[in-house]
Amino acid sequence: MRLLTFSTPDDPRPRAGLREGDEVFDLGKPMREVLADLPRLKKGKRISTKGVLYHPAVPDAEKFLCVGKNYRSHLEELKANDLIRENPQEPTAFVKLNSCLSGHEARVKRPQGITQLDYEPELVFVIGKPALGVKRGAAFEYVAGVTVLNDLTDRVAQKRERHMDREPCAAQTVRNHQVSAPRQQHRRADRC
Repeated sequence: MRLLTFSTPDDPRPRAGLREGDEVFDLGKPMREVLADLPRLKKGKRISTKGVLYHPAVPDAEKFLCVGKNYRSHLEELKANDLIRENPQEPTAFVKLNSCLSGHEARVKRPQGITQLDYEPELVFVIGKPALGVKRGAAFEYVAGVTVLNDLTDRVAQKRERHMDREPCAAQTVRNHQVSAPRQQHRRADRC
């Protein structure tokens, strides 16, 4: 079963679809709703893939939790390019925002000032139901599907970040009128 999120020129509303060969069956609702109720999946209107605009597979995900530095050859590459100092004993975790996703065949606009984007394929596990404290043997019971993501990285910014001294950020926010010297506070906030 191949699920996707798509729209068409006559209906620009992003919605889930079920792809079979050169056809997509319109499921008529957002992917999160489809994933929450997979056993009762009902095929809708049949559409040719030629008229389909692809969106990110799960554009309405609650969160994207990512794992990095999780295989030796990649660690060696990062170390050789001065992006890490030492090989970590455990993978690192980071998040991606929905706004950084694009669909299949979409053009990606390189932000101004970024001269090179590195890319690498990532395997994505789509978690279909809430999972907390799941035992290793039961982990795949929570996986609704698997997809591939082409991850783009600005290595220059990544290298710059690696050399920054990190200080803890405050756990509180104050209103503008409560800050006596905003420019000094702003300089300190840049380091967080």
